[in-house]
Amino acid sequence: PRWRQELLSGAPQLLSLRQQREDATVNAELEHSLLQLELRYQPFRVVEINPETVRGLWAGQLHELVFLGNQNRERGSIQQMKPILRNLINQSLDPP
Repeated sequence: PRWRQELLSGAPQLLSLRQQREDATVNAELEHSLLQLELRYQPFRVVEINPETVRGLWAGQLHELVFLGNQNRERGSIQQMKPILRNLINQSLDPP
């Protein structure tokens, strides 16, 4: 509850010590980690993508995978594009 209150009130920094077990067994070793959050201004833009554009990019990926037989996960059509948005859209495609 206090962590939430501090977060909602806009505290400039939050520090937390966490412990968790490496696996689900009772006798597993505890792992400790320190989490530090810092509030800062981070500008970003939100864009809307035309669904036809996404379907077109996916169709190109499927063509390359199915008809050209390129199974390399680091395909050139993904790696050589400078705009990262196309990369993210192509990576969200479920392979056939």
